[in-house]
Amino acid sequence: MRYSILCLAALFLAYASINPAAAQQRGNRPPPALVGDEIVQEIASETAAVVGRFVSTRGGAVAARISGAVDAVSVEVGERVEAGQILAELATDRLSAEVQRRNALLELTKARIQTAKTTQKLAEQLLNRLERLRNSAAFSEALLSDKQLEAERAAAQVKEVEADYARALAELQLAKVELEYSQVKAPYSGVVAERHTEVGGFVSIGAPVVTLIGDKALEIEVEAPTDRMGGVQPGAKAIVTYGAASGEIRVRAVLPRETGVSRTRTVRFGPLPKELAKLAITNAAVTINIPVAAPEPVVTIHKDAIIRRPSGAVAVFAKPNEAEPGTFNAEIKPVELGAAIGRRFILIEGASPGDIAVVRGNETLRPNQTFKLVGNQPAGKSNR
Repeated sequence: MRYSILCLAALFLAYASINPAAAQQRGNRPPPALVGDEIVQEIASETAAVVGRFVSTRGGAVAARISGAVDAVSVEVGERVEAGQILAELATDRLSAEVQRRNALLELTKARIQTAKTTQKLAEQLLNRLERLRNSAAFSEALLSDKQLEAERAAAQVKEVEADYARALAELQLAKVELEYSQVKAPYSGVVAERHTEVGGFVSIGAPVVTLIGDKALEIEVEAPTDRMGGVQPGAKAIVTYGAASGEIRVRAVLPRETGVSRTRTVRFGPLPKELAKLAITNAAVTINIPVAAPEPVVTIHKDAIIRRPSGAVAVFAKPNEAEPGTFNAEIKPVELGAAIGRRFILIEGASPGDIAVVRGNETLRPNQTFKLVGNQPAGKSNR
């Protein structure tokens, strides 16, 4: 009896391994819901891995715009600053006094304008009164000429004082600008790399106060071999890797010069993809795959679809289950892979465009096991 039970159990296990779908139904378990990704054909080009580095598009000494004694330096080396933040302050006693003096001169000029306009108005009134007496016995031609000259002189004086006012206003604005320049401000966001002066020091116009590195305005610089730059043109795409992060980037510029000894050309890539921008630091090394040949069509498969086994790489494909519409059977097939393109591999053999590879939950599937797709949600082409 015991032997019979063991035989029946062995037969059941053998049947379940041959027909997993039947085993699922016997256990009344619904088929698992998995995620698939489509095998696609896209345009890609041969690439070569080169080492580059993050470089700042902004950086250098922040200079003083006026001369003066240093009253305060508000930042330390290594401190991060935002655009417009005060870095240092120069002495303002003389500058503030100059602004007050220019304000006083401006008010004085305003008073002179009022006086000149009053004089002009009086001269014009006398001239008009004399002209009304032209036909009377009291009229004098000589006196009329004198009053005309006085009126013209008064008008000229008004224009002269108005010009003095414009000059006084400009000088006041210049004094205010110099007072504002007593605060040395960050022209862009960045990190303080060096302090060039201290409290009590004296700086001249153009003298460096601090050195800033614009850590939020970074791009990648690469010295690329000249003979491997067949596809490197402004606008060309490349894949950059920094640690565990990677992303797509474009060639911004190729400098028109070659290093004679190393036979390389300087290439700038930017802007940085978001996943790298938050990690990048100046001068850190990155790996970038630059295009070295003309683009050509290739078939690609998502990296998450690949299962590494001692015998080689395999992938699980979704084969429609005709007996139960809306479900699929697992078809495990070996695949031959080429180079990596971003988050995908070039697929040399094993599937065709349009096939669906399981990218989530694929390692738990058995041959011919029934499952559902919660959605064929391709992770996207490599865009390379």
